[in-house]
Amino acid sequence: MGDRTWTNDIVYMRVEEMYLINAEANTRANHLTEARASLKALLDQRDEETASKVNDMNADQLLENIYYNWRVEMWAEGRGLLTLKRFHKSMVRGENNYALTGETISFEDSRLIFEIPEREITNNPNLQK
Repeated sequence: MGDRTWTNDIVYMRVEEMYLINAEANTRANHLTEARASLKALLDQRDEETASKVNDMNADQLLENIYYNWRVEMWAEGRGLLTLKRFHKSMVRGENNYALTGETISFEDSRLIFEIPEREITNNPNLQK
């Protein structure tokens, strides 16, 4: 019958992620005032020095800062691959990795593309390989 005494909420998204999504979307849409406000709201709690510089940032600087904060805030939460691809970044495998140590992996690397299973290709007439 499962856990019938569970009374806590299940958190699917942290508030920091919401601020980052908003800041990134507004920056990419060239709504820089809104983007700065979202990023500043996050940084006011984390990095006051950088937060004080947000209003002077252009779109490229905002995106670099947003990318950095995606990596910091969402570390180990399964957001790295899509963030890497969205921002067109490469990563260098650190010394603490057991495989590909020191290798630079581009966001375009074919190893980062998940193939569609053969069964899906076979059974879906609307899908072309």
